[in-house]
Amino acid sequence: MSDLEQLAKDATTRAALSAGKDAAKRAERAVGSLLADEESPAKDESEKKSRNTKIIAVVVLGLFAVIGVVGLLLSYWYWFLAAGVVGLAGLIGYSRLKSRLGKAKASKQVAAKAEAKGEAKSELALEPARTARVAIDDEPKKPSQAEVRAAAEAKAKAIAEAEAIREQEVDDELAAMKARLRK
Repeated sequence: MSDLEQLAKDATTRAALSAGKDAAKRAERAVGSLLADEESPAKDESEKKSRNTKIIAVVVLGLFAVIGVVGLLLSYWYWFLAAGVVGLAGLIGYSRLKSRLGKAKASKQVAAKAEAKGEAKSELALEPARTARVAIDDEPKKPSQAEVRAAAEAKAKAIAEAEAIREQEVDDELAAMKARLRK
């Protein structure tokens, strides 16, 4: 029993020492923070004041900038609109010019390849490829009654075949279910 009593006393002593150490550390922190609070309030106040002053200055300058931009837009809005229209026209013109230059460059490359092969130059090789234009009739072509009747009959026949296929699928599925139930 003496060993158990000795172990209990040792455990109690260790617990008391660790609790005392924790209390001493907390007290040291508390005293340190009290001492730091006595010296640092002047520093903290000056830092807060300078930071607040900087924030106020940035907000005021930003407000002036916004008011200036709004005033500029109100007095010169038509110039900004004109610049946008001119810029858009320039962008469209650039894209059209770029596509035309690309076609001309391609036709020159075709002509150069033909010349390299020893073929004779022709006017057709130098011109860019032309697209065929399709003539559009003023009035669309109306189908005849026979064509309309044939189309209606074909559609009815297709619908009947589709229904027959669906019915066959349902019958097959039903037969498969019956077969599973019998097993």
